Amino acid sequence: MRSKLLRLIALLTTLWALAACGAASEPTTAPAPTETVPTAEATPMAPPPATVAPTPTAVLAFTATFEDAPCPMALPEGAVEGRDIRCGYVATPERHALPQGKMIQLAVAVIPSSSGDPAPDPLVMLSGGPGESALNAFTQLLALPGMERLWAQRDVVLVEQRGTMYSTPFLQCPSMLAAKLEIMRQSLSEEEEDALRLQAWAECRDQFVASGVDLAAYNSLENAADIVAIADALGYGQVNLYGGSYGSLLAQHVMRDYPERIRSAVLSDVSPLRHGPNMREKALSMDRALRMLFAQCATDEACNHAYPDLEAVYWDLVTQLDETPATLELTDPNTGETHEMVLTGERLVAATRNLLCLAAALPRLPNAIYDMAEGDFSLVALIESRFTFSLGLADGMYNSVVCNELADVSRADMIGPEGLYPQVSAVVADLVDDIMLQPCPVWGVEHLGGALDQSLVGEIPTLLLSGEFDPTVPPHLAEVAAEGLANAYLFTFPGMSHGILGSGACAHDMMLAFLDDPAQAPDASCLDAMPGLAFHVPPTELALEPFVDEARGFRGLVPSGWQALGPANLARASSVNDPAYFVLEAQPVSAAELFASLAGQLGLDPEAEPTIEAPLGALTWQLYDFEIQSNPLDLALAEDGGKAYFVLLISPAGEHEAMYEQLFLPAVEAMGPLG
Repeated sequence: MRSKLLRLIALLTTLWALAACGAASEPTTAPAPTETVPTAEATPMAPPPATVAPTPTAVLAFTATFEDAPCPMALPEGAVEGRDIRCGYVATPERHALPQGKMIQLAVAVIPSSSGDPAPDPLVMLSGGPGESALNAFTQLLALPGMERLWAQRDVVLVEQRGTMYSTPFLQCPSMLAAKLEIMRQSLSEEEEDALRLQAWAECRDQFVASGVDLAAYNSLENAADIVAIADALGYGQVNLYGGSYGSLLAQHVMRDYPERIRSAVLSDVSPLRHGPNMREKALSMDRALRMLFAQCATDEACNHAYPDLEAVYWDLVTQLDETPATLELTDPNTGETHEMVLTGERLVAATRNLLCLAAALPRLPNAIYDMAEGDFSLVALIESRFTFSLGLADGMYNSVVCNELADVSRADMIGPEGLYPQVSAVVADLVDDIMLQPCPVWGVEHLGGALDQSLVGEIPTLLLSGEFDPTVPPHLAEVAAEGLANAYLFTFPGMSHGILGSGACAHDMMLAFLDDPAQAPDASCLDAMPGLAFHVPPTELALEPFVDEARGFRGLVPSGWQALGPANLARASSVNDPAYFVLEAQPVSAAELFASLAGQLGLDPEAEPTIEAPLGALTWQLYDFEIQSNPLDLALAEDGGKAYFVLLISPAGEHEAMYEQLFLPAVEAMGPLG
């Protein structure tokens, strides 16, 4: 049972590990906001600091070394530091063209190969954002079932890019979270919102410049040189690259500037170097994903029956919220503090883009739209809480990369082709303008020029993986990235969105086959077996059937038609991301011992008290309620005759009430010893 429970928890973790949704999402930070936010007039904006454009260097002009240090991030349960993972730092120049100048520290984690004879070329993993913490994102992601195969034959190296959470300096802007909270809790004019953002950016910029940070040095060229420096410090020659989202863009810079060091590359959620199509088609990309959602629900008999006219219901809701906004309560999962958010129609469209990024949310979007039409905005509140208070994103690093490399367009360039939803065109243009274009004159770094905006040309074997529903870098952008690559293999994953890594065995198998032999395309037959988007349509009533376990000496009820992972250990598995999970168990231990074991396995509060203690059926039960990765977890414990009994249910948040009444309580009442 332990391994199955841990696999479930790891699966749920991917919902947030893969949540970053590309270049038009607003970077956020998690420190507590200040009491008040200065007005735009409170602090005059200083002139932009002088910048120096970097130049890539084919050979690094300094010797990098690796220094061991304690791992700064949380490790998965059971992982032993020094045996399963090794952490440390590599010092590199802030400007690689000035090797005797200021040095910065890059955090690195190495997962050693489990092979006695590992391949000499490691897999170097680059995270997205820009500004996401690789050590936070990948360490937990690599605990997913099947991911251990990635380091079965070669080392895996996690690189905390310059400016990100565990590297020094960490370019995080607390003033931006304060400004965002101020904006979202009220309906301000566009001019008032702009003033708050620009003042926060200026405050953040001044803080970094005063501390000696060269903001222009935090770009993909310097970042690419860092990757080679880290490989040198660890004693590797050629390496394999994995990059997701912005990590895919960075990987292409490494491939262009240091091709002799790269054996192969896996690019996921692909952002092309020739960024014009990406930047100018942000609205088109979201429009495409939203229309696919509506169209697939309309052609799915069960979805269309449960949620007819979904497109019309959604846009009526947007109009209604523009006329009469709703007020949501967002909860900071790091502190428990709550903050109000005024939800207008425009903000709902922006929030929908975040929802479309999450493959785990896609099957439930039709249900969520109907719930919102009836006044229940719980899913939006949940998702916006996670995006708003995401820990560890280096928004200063985000600004530097965007302003150095991507912000060579205007708002007029954002206007999509005719035929798009007008609300999507307007909202996405606002997002790009607010988050990517407006900060650059304040941030004070010069654009590096059009030479970087050229497709990569070369023969490095490259595997490019895209999600069918990705609303920010859809599959056709992988084609743009591959247009100059002689050995490129492109694949689209049906029913998936942003974040292919960790999506399941198909992606893992294809990556492993490619890494074993990059000279040929991996077997992609598993894609044909993927069901695509399986909409969640809650059943009107759950069917239960009797269960008897002679070996463990108990009887009870289990849900009919669920996938059996073991005796009385079942997953509904209505889609690849369905968290519904149910267990009956009896063990020859005390209830206290069994609770302590479960709390350790699931990360529950070991000091938690039962919400109720009552006789149900043959036993007296202690009932607990928890939350695990935003899904309700209900637990019932009883003790009788030297044996402890438990019933466990994890249910999707939107179905909790029905599953609690129709499955959990009847199962608790029916469970008891044989005889």
